[in-house]
Amino acid sequence: PPPIRRLVALCGFFCGVRARRGRPGPGPAPPPPRCYSDRVHRTAQRALAVIAPFLLLTACAGSQPTTKVSAGRITGEWEGPHGEKFTFAADRTFTAVGLDSKNLASTMCPGKASEGGWAFYVSEGKGTEISDKAAKSGSWIGLSFHGSAENCELDLAVVDDGKALCATDDRDAPCGLDVKFTRRS
Repeated sequence: PPPIRRLVALCGFFCGVRARRGRPGPGPAPPPPRCYSDRVHRTAQRALAVIAPFLLLTACAGSQPTTKVSAGRITGEWEGPHGEKFTFAADRTFTAVGLDSKNLASTMCPGKASEGGWAFYVSEGKGTEISDKAAKSGSWIGLSFHGSAENCELDLAVVDDGKALCATDDRDAPCGLDVKFTRRS
């Protein structure tokens, strides 16, 4: 059968309507039967049109502006909300503990004490960034874990005018893991 008749037959099959068999008579062809899936499709489009602005707003709500700071503002002890801790040294090394909290589980970081090196990300041109230990300032911190923690994939974004560090595994969402470190007093 011609493609339109196949489509009408298929629509009829799903909607419980049988397509007319045989040759059409004289005059214009009858309109194809209304299919239930057309109504569902229109309803879904309307629902999406109503929900889409809220989804976009929610997606942007997790985004936070980053702040460029000097290395001196990073050194020291930082604590997360669930016992996560970082200590950053001026020689660009760090120690960490408690990085296996619920929100950081996807990063494969250990809960026990671990260590490594840190550096600011710097632009290499054409949208490429690398971590550079010689960088004196930045708004993103790359972490390189040593030993058994080397599979830990975690970056930190400097937020709140340098008063907090957000854990993330996605550069498009600075606070994507919902763990914010603040300086330990």
